[in-house]
Amino acid sequence: MIYDHEKKERANNGEVTYLPMPAPRPDISPMMLAYLHDRELSYQLARGNGWYPTLSKGARIVIPCVNSIGFHYWQARSMVNDPLRYDSPPIPRRDSIVMLWPQKQNPNALHTVVITEGPMKSLAAAEFYPSIATMGAAPSEEVLEHIKRKIIALGLTDVWIVPDLDAPEFIDNFRELNPKIVMPTCKDLDQMPRWEREKLLG
Repeated sequence: MIYDHEKKERANNGEVTYLPMPAPRPDISPMMLAYLHDRELSYQLARGNGWYPTLSKGARIVIPCVNSIGFHYWQARSMVNDPLRYDSPPIPRRDSIVMLWPQKQNPNALHTVVITEGPMKSLAAAEFYPSIATMGAAPSEEVLEHIKRKIIALGLTDVWIVPDLDAPEFIDNFRELNPKIVMPTCKDLDQMPRWEREKLLG
């Protein structure tokens, strides 16, 4: 399944333009804290990985991305009931991905990485392991190649895939990595209670 915001992002297939990141709004940090707390997600972990609040097309959490070119790309998750759940810059995303690092390294899993199809799911996973989000269940070949290069460069040899329950075909993108498949008990990993995520991934 390809979401509406993903179709919009994929339609931007022109030249990369170096745009500034959305302006931080520290005054709405309590709103970001409450939004993540309500979903049993870590505000401290999000901030430690560069996420921050903004007022750009409404109250949003800016989620920085990484790519091989080094240009600014992000997704901005609405914190209110906005039809546009994710906003992004009007430029090609190319091979941009979201990559998150735990605040504490799990000594029993130094070479493990968890791959999900969305930033909030990777934030949930990053409480336990380094995690990567593809920003959609149907990543392009460009994105897949970037992920493969990244995990090789970082020595992350144990690949875990956590698909959404309604999109198990996400797994097929990573078969050649011989991944461990971890199925959430809810539709999405981030919809699971934290204690259950810890039981699943910890």
